[in-house]
Amino acid sequence: MKLCPCGSSLPRRDLVDARGIFCAFVCDFCEPHKRACYRPEIFTDPNYWTDEPIETGGLPMSEKTIAIILIGPGGELDRKKIIVNDDDDMSETSVAICNAIEEAMEEWVLSPGDTIKIEEISEQ
Repeated sequence: MKLCPCGSSLPRRDLVDARGIFCAFVCDFCEPHKRACYRPEIFTDPNYWTDEPIETGGLPMSEKTIAIILIGPGGELDRKKIIVNDDDDMSETSVAICNAIEEAMEEWVLSPGDTIKIEEISEQ
């Protein structure tokens, strides 16, 4: 069981819109606050208005590999790799990276002076 990133120590779950698109990790404590960051109709109307197309299938998008790196005072301590869609507006990529960082931080023990670096990896 993974805990909610809000710090409540409650179990987390996915908050998805009416189309099944992931919005955030939530728990009973933080869900009202996180829902308030979105237009209310996205949770009830699967035909809600958007100013950009939402892909529901079709041709696969190109992908890129992202590394999330934990760096301590002595250098690299750990590395997580994820593969994300290379979308033009970066919205899905940003969500995927944020989710991967949250998951990595749940596994890592951070010490003062540690940093997290994100970089794109060129696959040769």
